[in-house]
Amino acid sequence: RAQAQKETSLTNTMGGYKESFSSILCFGCLDVYSQGSLGMDIHVCDLNFLTRRKLSRLLDPPDPMGKDWCLLAMNLGLPELVTKYNNTNGGPQKDFLISPVSALLQEWSNSPENTVAMLMSKLRELGRRDAADFLLRASSIFKINFDANGQEAYASSCNSGTSYNSISSVVSR
Repeated sequence: RAQAQKETSLTNTMGGYKESFSSILCFGCLDVYSQGSLGMDIHVCDLNFLTRRKLSRLLDPPDPMGKDWCLLAMNLGLPELVTKYNNTNGGPQKDFLISPVSALLQEWSNSPENTVAMLMSKLRELGRRDAADFLLRASSIFKINFDANGQEAYASSCNSGTSYNSISSVVSR
């Protein structure tokens, strides 16, 4: 929630002090923190399989108010997928092997600017707070980006940052 509200630190309720995300996520190492992305900024293609599957289970079934994958496709600017995967014209499609939401997320992830935060916003606009809240809980908190060689792009000297990673700090999270 702190990420969604654009906060940069959290208050440790047991210790009574504020800790930055870099302190909590990277033990105070700003080199590591600068090479990563917070959960809300992670690209939608980085959603794991189980998260996509649960979103499909939430949004694939027709909703009596229309708050299902069809309206989400329209909100995401992909109306052509509605006609492709809508099977109301005379029975189920035999060649339909993929869920409409899965296909929708796959297509929408082709654009580099589409993030978890954007998808969450679209789900809330749609009135599907259940799906948006699930996405918030299931998404990664932080992702370290690797350089072109697949190696961490930070130096190994990351013990200089201030970190309050005491046992009370870690337990309170």
